[in-house]
Amino acid sequence: MTGNYWKNEALIPHNNNAIFSTDAPTLHKQNFFNPEHVRWELHRVWVVQAALHPGECNVLARRIFYLDEDTSMVGINDSWDSAGNLTRVEYNVNANFPNLPSTIYMNTITYTMQTENYVSNNGSYGNIPYNQPWRFVPLPADMFAPQAMAATASY
Repeated sequence: MTGNYWKNEALIPHNNNAIFSTDAPTLHKQNFFNPEHVRWELHRVWVVQAALHPGECNVLARRIFYLDEDTSMVGINDSWDSAGNLTRVEYNVNANFPNLPSTIYMNTITYTMQTENYVSNNGSYGNIPYNQPWRFVPLPADMFAPQAMAATASY
């Protein structure tokens, strides 16, 4: 893909910690992810426009990504087919973990325009056993020894 980019401001999903303590049926409605639970913030973003190289073929001929300047995460992603029709709109939900400190990507909501449906993936919501708060602990240094890494490799 080829493309260009520029800086802008946009409303993107950000600091959505509350989503992950809400149960899945409350969030997942029949035709849409419940907007009452998504927090949107005005952020500086890099708008990256990508298009296929001439002669190449793909279902998605053109895409625009809105990357949060602070986290480098894609907040929103719009995709068009070769006929110029908007086919997908995606937004990525993140959560803030001050104990790390970090903001971590948590879930993607993808709307497909032709079929008028959506999918939500990677979310851990307030349902047992996924309703436990995330805990991050330091990893032991020997976990990164070559022997330990080789022992845990999957081929």
